Amino acid sequence: MLPVRYYLPPADVRLDLMEASAKRTVCPYKGTASYWSYPQAENGKNIAWAYTRTFRDAGQIHGLVSFYNERVDITVDGVLQERPVTPWSKQPPSER
Repeated sequence: MLPVRYYLPPADVRLDLMEASAKRTVCPYKGTASYWSYPQAENGKNIAWAYTRTFRDAGQIHGLVSFYNERVDITVDGVLQERPVTPWSKQPPSER
């Protein structure tokens, strides 16, 4: 039911264009995530995250950065991916 998420090494992400967010979430399967926002985009608040504290079974994504592909353009092997429609497609009013 969830879309594919791509996790990237931080060195491959322009984090210098992002702002660290105070937002933190906990996934019962992966661990605790920290977020970044892209202030230049209307829908850019908390669009990227990394699991900074992972559970044992999620160690392979520890520290890698992922984006809400519902809100950003993602290209894989030169092919623009379709944006999925999920509850995360629009930024919640509390995050605007």
